[in-house]
Amino acid sequence: MAEISRRSFLQGAGILGAGAALAGLVGCSSGTDKTSTSADPGETDSLWAIGELAEPSETVSADVCVVGAGGTGTAAAIEAAELGMSVIVVDPGKRYGGSFVNTEGMSGVKTSYTAQFDYDPDVETVVADCMNYHHWVPNHQLYMNFYNESGETIDWCEAHGAKFSVAAKTPTSTSYVHIFDHSEDQEGDLPGQVFMDHLGEAADAAGVQSYFETWGRKLIMEDGKVAGLLAERNDKSVLQIDAPVVIIATGGYSTNESLLRELSEIVQNEKIFSLGAEPRNGDGFKMALDAGGSFAPFPGTVQWCGPVVEGCGWTSDGYAAAVQPTLWVNENAERFCPEDLWIDNFAAAGIAQARQQRTYTIISDADLTYFEENGPYVDVFTWKTVGTPIPEARKQFDALPDVLKVESLAEAAEAFGLDADKLETTLREYNASCDAGVDALFGKKPENLRRMDPPYYVAQISCGYYCTDGGLFISPDFEVKTEAGEVIPGLYAGGKDAGGLFGDSYDVLICPGTGAGFAINSGRLAAKHAKEYLGR
Repeated sequence: MAEISRRSFLQGAGILGAGAALAGLVGCSSGTDKTSTSADPGETDSLWAIGELAEPSETVSADVCVVGAGGTGTAAAIEAAELGMSVIVVDPGKRYGGSFVNTEGMSGVKTSYTAQFDYDPDVETVVADCMNYHHWVPNHQLYMNFYNESGETIDWCEAHGAKFSVAAKTPTSTSYVHIFDHSEDQEGDLPGQVFMDHLGEAADAAGVQSYFETWGRKLIMEDGKVAGLLAERNDKSVLQIDAPVVIIATGGYSTNESLLRELSEIVQNEKIFSLGAEPRNGDGFKMALDAGGSFAPFPGTVQWCGPVVEGCGWTSDGYAAAVQPTLWVNENAERFCPEDLWIDNFAAAGIAQARQQRTYTIISDADLTYFEENGPYVDVFTWKTVGTPIPEARKQFDALPDVLKVESLAEAAEAFGLDADKLETTLREYNASCDAGVDALFGKKPENLRRMDPPYYVAQISCGYYCTDGGLFISPDFEVKTEAGEVIPGLYAGGKDAGGLFGDSYDVLICPGTGAGFAINSGRLAAKHAKEYLGR
């Protein structure tokens, strides 16, 4: 069918797992000489400085060095190896996967899956919709290159063992997301991890040499060109990798709160919380800036995703309860968005929350009873769905000292430093809207307006985010560029390290799966261009 509801989309996917899945700054030096092994000691207190490294204890060489073994890095490594180049991958993890393990599907245009539908938009249509959504901030040719490759990439993934179960779209989306197959019974593994395990096997089969538990730290530059990488093992020993091409694929900077607050022009909330794999600490940015690279517009774009009650883990009943459309207020004891905004556009709900100084969720005892007996009011991706009870939410809240159960909101106001009169007024006006079936303030849908009666559970909520979406200034061929727009020969970036695909927000409303799709496609495209650069 051409268009399905979010509920039907999730049912059609038939899988369980975690869902999700983020100007003008330049490097302070032109990189490092071939024999250099440390950053400028005078800059070690800088947010962007690279820490001092030991002398290399081992030197290896390859045509291509890939920094990161997530979706982007693994795809780049496989593609490069199959194009006849020798490849070395370094990653701080213990296996292939990276942050890609928390994704559930990837976008693609004109694929073997979408061909069955009456509505099967072409690349130009999808790109135009994305460019308009982002107010033409992104690089148009970058989008075209990405989506022109995306159809073949779906088949490429399947040829390498990474399968899909279905292609689907939501009522608001312009393109299809291809859901990862999870029919295999791999206990404890998310769909994204199963997907990545297959690509990891393909990388091994292609002859990719991997160094896990190893961090990419500093680019080696020679005559203005990339000449390799200095990588640091967990024991602090340093591996020198001589390579004329380095592809940066470290996953962005979402676990580095200092960098995020430095770059983001939106975040004001005193409590933010990273959901997803660690570490994504900005090492890719640091090494690129150190070599003369720069940021694309909106480097601080973050894939905000809305309320998180800290202590309720990802995929937990408590997490699912916190994002339900109950009542959310800010430091002024006022509502700040329609609470059902999260349903179709978690990124927008997250931005609204990020712009407040403090945020709180209010959930009634009646809400929790309903969740225990019937499940959430709205689906939480594919793992907490309508009609499936979430009996542990109350227990999880009760176990957290920062979640208060109160008979009156005056008690909560005193505990959290809120204006009690304002909070009572907000509740009274909200309940009046529920009784009338009309939210005159924000237009919350009538079916999501439910009275809030005591007792209540009240908690200060962190503003969650899945990843960062801003990145380095690159060419449409994924070459990293200086602030002046000059390509740094031999240096590439993809996935969450690459900028130029988004404006100030993630486009889940119209193109779910863009981040994952861009990750795989950018890795492949960077490797293809690297072959041209090397004259192979």
